[in-house]
Amino acid sequence: MRKLKTSPADGGVFAFAPFLSPAETRDRIRGAEHIVVERLLKHHRQYGDWTGPFVVDIHRGIFGELFPDYAGRFRDASNNVMRFGSLDSIPAAQIDPRMQQFIAAAQDGVKQFGAQQLTRKSILEIGDAAAMGHADLIEIHPFVDGNGRWARAVTAAFIRDCGFAYGTVFVAARKREYVAALDRAILKRECGDLRRLIIDGMRDQLKKRQGYKLKGLR
Repeated sequence: MRKLKTSPADGGVFAFAPFLSPAETRDRIRGAEHIVVERLLKHHRQYGDWTGPFVVDIHRGIFGELFPDYAGRFRDASNNVMRFGSLDSIPAAQIDPRMQQFIAAAQDGVKQFGAQQLTRKSILEIGDAAAMGHADLIEIHPFVDGNGRWARAVTAAFIRDCGFAYGTVFVAARKREYVAALDRAILKRECGDLRRLIIDGMRDQLKKRQGYKLKGLR
C-alpha cells in the first residue's frame, strides 16, 4: 500500500480522498457519521459487547461507503507515526496493545456505570472516564485518517452505554478549546477541561432531546 499523507489539522481534505473538496468531504462524512451515531444510540449493549471489532466497525460504518480500502483498517509501518495538530501518534506496532487496554477500560466502565442510577456524582465519573478514553483514542490514532470523528462517535456510544441516554456532542464552535483540552489530556494526563466539554455536550444533548437541563455539572 502506498504511503498516505496525513490530512490537514483543520479537518480539510482527507488523506484517502484527495479527489473531494473539503466541503464535499465534510458534507458526505457528516451524513454517514450522523447515521452511525444515531444507530449506535438506539441499541443497548452490555459491557461484553465492547470489543475490538465493535469499535473498528464504527470507523467502517462512518467511512466504509466512501473509502472501503481504508475504513476500519489500522495503519501499519508505512504510516508508522501520524501527526495530528502539534502531537504525534504512538507507533503502529503499539496500536493493538493500546486498543486492548482501551477496550478493557471501556468494558469496566460500562459494567460499572451501566448498573448504577444516574446521579450528579456518577455523571461526573462518566465524564472523567469518557475524557480519559477519548484522549487515549486520539493519541493512539489507529487509522490513517478519520480518527477524530471516529473517536467522538465511540465516546458518544460509551456514554450512552454507561446509562446516559443521548451520549454527547462536540460543538464545532469550541474546536480550539477542544484541541487545547486534548493536548493537556494527552501530554499531562489532565482531563478536567476535556471532561467539561464532554459534560457540556451531554447537557446540550439532553436539552435538545428532552428539554431538561443538567445543572451544577462542570
